[in-house]
Amino acid sequence: MMVRLITWCILILFVACHTPEVDIECYDPAELEKEVAYDIEMIYSDSAIVQFKVESPRLEKYYLDGVQVEEFLDGFLIEYFDRDLNVIFSLSSKYAKRISAQGLLVLRDSVTYINDKDDILETNALTIDEESNSITTNKFFRLVQSASQDTIFGRGFEANSDFTSFRVNKYIGKRRGVQVD
Repeated sequence: MMVRLITWCILILFVACHTPEVDIECYDPAELEKEVAYDIEMIYSDSAIVQFKVESPRLEKYYLDGVQVEEFLDGFLIEYFDRDLNVIFSLSSKYAKRISAQGLLVLRDSVTYINDKDDILETNALTIDEESNSITTNKFFRLVQSASQDTIFGRGFEANSDFTSFRVNKYIGKRRGVQVD
């Protein structure tokens, strides 16, 4: 009888202590700290004067080691305006990342820059340093100058943001008077 009582007590303890399995939804802490926005259009102004507009199908904003990062994973277009809202220049790419603390904008994949003279710069990577007001790449580039229809090919360059100062690292060639669609 005592053995039977002990067996029942053990059985009751076993059943009472068993917790059923529960589906727990797990989140990645890094994902919880991201802000994600779709089909964005941000307009930046200073003293009620529009400076530039940013458009992107997707923006992810997060902090990495205490530094704010804005990542445009599905493309990026920025247009800068003069006081009359004429486009001074536009910049687009299939990927962009802005690291605010360093003042860097890193663009990759099909980067296109068009200035107010309709000169077109095309490359696969471009870095804009907001602090030094410089634009650089170490990749192949093509620059089509609208006025002369000349096309310059090279690998790597450094320029200021309005391309009034431009230094080519490796000059590959130039075509004169080529029509560009």
